[in-house]
Amino acid sequence: MLTEAQKTAAEKDLQNYLSEHYSTTIERATDEQLYFALAEISQKYLFQRIGKCNKKNPKDRKTIHYMSIEFLLGRMLKNNLWNLELEDTYKVLLKENNKNIENVYNIEQDPGLGNGGLGRLAACYLDSISRLGYPGFGHCLKYEYGLFKQIFVDGKQIEAPDGWLETGNVWLNPREDQAVEVLFGGTVKQNYDNNKLSYVIESPKVVKAMPYDMLISGYDSNTVSTLRLWEAKALTNSFNLTKFNNGEFTESVREGVKIELINKLLYPSDKTVQGTELRLAQEYFLVSAAMQNILRDYFEDHRTLAEFPKLVAIHINDTHPALLVPELMRLLIDKYGFGWDESWDAVRQVVSYTNHTILSEALEVLHLNEIEEDMPRIAMILRELDRRFRAELAEHCKNDFRKLESMSIISGNNVYMANLSIYASHKVNGVSKIHSHILKTRLFNAYAEIYPDKFLNITNGITHRRWLAECNPALDKLIVSLIGKDYYKSPELLKKLDDYLDDKAVLRKVHDIKFENKKRLAEYVKKAQNIDINPEWRFVVQAKRIHEYKRQLMNVMRIIYLCNKIRENPEMPVTKQVFIFAGKAASGYAMAKRIITLINKLAEEISLDPVLRDKLQVVFLENYSVTLAEILMPATEVSEQISLAGREASGTGNMKAVLNGSLMMCTCDGANIEIADECSHENSYEFGLRADDVDRIKSRGYNATEYYIASERVRSVVDKMNIDIGGESFADLVGYLLGHTDYKDSYMCLADFDSYIDAYERMDKEYSDQEYWSKKVLHCIASMGLFSSDRAIEEYATKIWKLKKNVN
Repeated sequence: MLTEAQKTAAEKDLQNYLSEHYSTTIERATDEQLYFALAEISQKYLFQRIGKCNKKNPKDRKTIHYMSIEFLLGRMLKNNLWNLELEDTYKVLLKENNKNIENVYNIEQDPGLGNGGLGRLAACYLDSISRLGYPGFGHCLKYEYGLFKQIFVDGKQIEAPDGWLETGNVWLNPREDQAVEVLFGGTVKQNYDNNKLSYVIESPKVVKAMPYDMLISGYDSNTVSTLRLWEAKALTNSFNLTKFNNGEFTESVREGVKIELINKLLYPSDKTVQGTELRLAQEYFLVSAAMQNILRDYFEDHRTLAEFPKLVAIHINDTHPALLVPELMRLLIDKYGFGWDESWDAVRQVVSYTNHTILSEALEVLHLNEIEEDMPRIAMILRELDRRFRAELAEHCKNDFRKLESMSIISGNNVYMANLSIYASHKVNGVSKIHSHILKTRLFNAYAEIYPDKFLNITNGITHRRWLAECNPALDKLIVSLIGKDYYKSPELLKKLDDYLDDKAVLRKVHDIKFENKKRLAEYVKKAQNIDINPEWRFVVQAKRIHEYKRQLMNVMRIIYLCNKIRENPEMPVTKQVFIFAGKAASGYAMAKRIITLINKLAEEISLDPVLRDKLQVVFLENYSVTLAEILMPATEVSEQISLAGREASGTGNMKAVLNGSLMMCTCDGANIEIADECSHENSYEFGLRADDVDRIKSRGYNATEYYIASERVRSVVDKMNIDIGGESFADLVGYLLGHTDYKDSYMCLADFDSYIDAYERMDKEYSDQEYWSKKVLHCIASMGLFSSDRAIEEYATKIWKLKKNVN
């Protein structure tokens, strides 16, 4: 808790900064000036915390380096002020000077460093690492444009550049002293001297890796994590002065432009050869820069590898950073002169790996010939790793050559990054109980048989401070009035809310808070997209990446089914409701983009139908982001978590929604199961096949047409899609559903549809009793303490990374 003296000092900081940098006062300052001033002031306080922490703790303390291709941070200013306990101080000060702090927050653009749950999880984890006092670094690329800005034109997704650095630069602290050089291409030369073989890369293309540090605050903690963002910069000699003087201006800078493409965009489309080459360059550039950085810091004070596992932990977040394994080996052998066995022993002690999906498309496979061309020494090390791994596996695989081939790092021209990650890691974890079970018994069962102690589960978590206290201040105020602020640091205390389940006044407040949050979302939608939505209607939300396995298509089918029923009987009683979608489809993902068009065309059709539009509405929110999620989650009443069982590793949107007072319409998949276990299953609306059922049906052959023939509900929806939705036939999606294309209802929308409708109708009936509904909601909020990222990080720190907390 800040003292009055500290609050006065904070006020003085703002006044002084505005005067010194803008020659203005708080009252006269623009919102933009206030934003930059508060950003700089918050960083000043964070640097002070770092100084206090460093004074109390030894330099040599074990640090986690969390490697991820994305970190979906969201806006920084509000989060930092909240964690510094300065938000209320500045909110009051600005109000006294006729300023609104929300307008100041809105100046900031979301940092374009991530896409979906993978990146948001990484951001939550850095927050909790800071909060809990563990020394931690994140490593990522400094993307210039992030993913993309999503725009709808005639119902179709159009991608536009998403520049964020105009307001984001204020958070970047350049670290020229930590810059390194990353080598691409060249020729590997072997030298044999004094009975020792060494390797040198001759004539490589040298790229400067320039780091920028973002400070990641934690609530009530002097520990501040660092997110180190790496930017590719061309060296001075990449500029060809001769060509420039000859008038060949484009050619003179071509090499430099090509280099700087590395951090231009998150996830360039891999539909072209150039796209796959760029992704490979991004991944290697990130891990080479980070590994050089880590090793340089270590060898400043050490001459041997003896202390390396005691001081360094390196975590592979999904397979994108897996090339850090051969890069670590290259650096230890070629640069620092250690032998293979000593280097490999160190690598296996410091590296760990989280698998985030069982989908084959996301288990990265690189091409050995491309690696050989751009990083020939890495290709050599991968071959040697594969040779040694095969030798290690041979005893276990006996004469089962197919099994041996499937487990190996290299097969043909393919390099399997999940296999590499498992081989190199001392621990491999899944992110929910069912997902970890599937990893051990199905996807990686062969490895689990050989290395049973390597595999464990750590269910994902979210930062409950940001995803409740910050984004839902009215609900936070109610909770604090009932159980106090201690839940910020001890989320398990939310369980005390169960004491109020029979308190009608509290239940009414829960209902009223939800309504106010729905009004806030309605105001946002009106301003952002000029669409009117009625907060009196029920808000049913599916907000996540657009992907076949997440089954937005089945959700749309449910809405078409309701439309058909209403048209058949316009007088039937219907709960008035808004179906809200949010999420982006990858730019090269044609099927996902087609589903977006279907959603938008259905929205248009309903809006033009005088019967339907008085009962139903469909809204697709453009350009989903963390900031939009912070408005959407508190307004959600029913959260759609409807992936095919066994396909969603965990999910964190489900956690955010339930924490903010939503109930789940869900399959028995990912963390849905554990949330329902905690909240009691009667408070979730579960439906559909179980994971074992899915496997059994797929093994005998799934026939979507059987479900079409057997179910009148399914037929009515599919036939309507085939004819016309919003003036357009979606016969192509019908072909997908019925197996007339290369696909065949890949994620079993038709098999689960009737069960989905049954669960929906049960939910609809229970929703009519608002006091009963609010009681279920309050119990679910009370049960969500387990799903804090604080709990998850404590498990990582103790079970995998073996970290000790700083003295705070």
